[in-house]
Amino acid sequence: MAPRTKAQFAQIRQNRKEEIAAAAMQLFANHGFERTSISEIAKTAGVSKGLMYNYFKNKDLLVKEIVLEGLHQIMESLDFNFERELDRDTFIKLIDKDFEHLKNNADLWKLYTAVLTQPRVMELVKDELFTIVAPFMESVSRYFAKKGVKNPQAYGYFIGALLDGIGLDYMFDSEHYPLEEIREIIIEKLL
Repeated sequence: MAPRTKAQFAQIRQNRKEEIAAAAMQLFANHGFERTSISEIAKTAGVSKGLMYNYFKNKDLLVKEIVLEGLHQIMESLDFNFERELDRDTFIKLIDKDFEHLKNNADLWKLYTAVLTQPRVMELVKDELFTIVAPFMESVSRYFAKKGVKNPQAYGYFIGALLDGIGLDYMFDSEHYPLEEIREIIIEKLL
């Protein structure tokens, strides 16, 4: 058998890191961040506790990386340069992409939300979280400023909160949730 290449070792390392992150996400969601130990994560991921520390220095950095990576993926799924001007058609496309991502990744969203909404986790990621979503908020605020609304920044926060709330509600009852009808209401009433 030929020795492994650097690329193969890198892929093995990446796969192992993803397995650890998936195990941690599940445990954090089911038992809470504070009550989940590194030992439990290692056992669930099928690695030694010592090996865990080769991938993540501590539990705080592990959860922070998981949450921020998830948020980066969500923003990337929108596939939009937020420095560009946001017009009505593009705004509708963003909402469509957000809803599509929600539908296609409902289980991931459930885990992600269960972990992110824990106070200790939110404290660990809040600064970076707001930095990541700031371009979206600024773009939406500029859109509403162009429409001449009185407080465009408040509209930006409102749209962000609205999309977050829709995501939460959808996760609780995705089978019956009227996502398409809500999409139409957003377009008709807000855009």
